[in-house]
Amino acid sequence: MKIDLKHSLKLTKELKLPEIISNILLEEELPYNLYVHFGNAGEFFLMSEEEQSEYSNGNIIPLWDDGNFDRVTAYNTKTKNYVTFYIEDPDEGLSHQLTYEQLMATEFKELWEAEKDRTDLKEIAKLFNYSGIQSFLDNMAKINDLEYDEYEQQFIIYQKSISA
Repeated sequence: MKIDLKHSLKLTKELKLPEIISNILLEEELPYNLYVHFGNAGEFFLMSEEEQSEYSNGNIIPLWDDGNFDRVTAYNTKTKNYVTFYIEDPDEGLSHQLTYEQLMATEFKELWEAEKDRTDLKEIAKLFNYSGIQSFLDNMAKINDLEYDEYEQQFIIYQKSISA
């Protein structure tokens, strides 16, 4: 089955995802310049069914990309989890099944690293119904000054500790 925008929009309703995700898919104006970090994964929809099947045999429905179609965030309808993967290396990420809160930690890490204001991060979290924002901010403040490898390792430990 070829996945298109209608599949993604239908999924947002089925999963009762926040309106901001439909706004991303519909390429509507996003607050806080979020279009830089969240874009419609339209290039995925333009792929042939065969090309799409390389990304987990049609079980993957994209929700957004990272703003320049390097990294796609999607939902795996078979495992009922979220995944992120790189277009150039689809195997990287597809095996990491995430809950919504774990996914939000990943996305907000990108915003943190882009030096978004903490007050803005809290407001953006409301848009995404991200309930773990304060825990996230506390953790990031704690690990922020670590060397890169240790920082990444500590973030993964934090992310795995997040429950559904």
